[in-house]
Amino acid sequence: MGKAAAGLMLEKIKDSSIPSRTILTDAELVYRASTL
Repeated sequence: MGKAAAGLMLEKIKDSSIPSRTILTDAELVYRASTL
């Protein structure tokens, strides 16, 4: 997610006239001992 966000930010910095984009990513919640 961080890599995608940084890429979008750099695109916008280079050319502020380009339209904003939204990227959807899959997420998975992993239950471990610290979450219980």
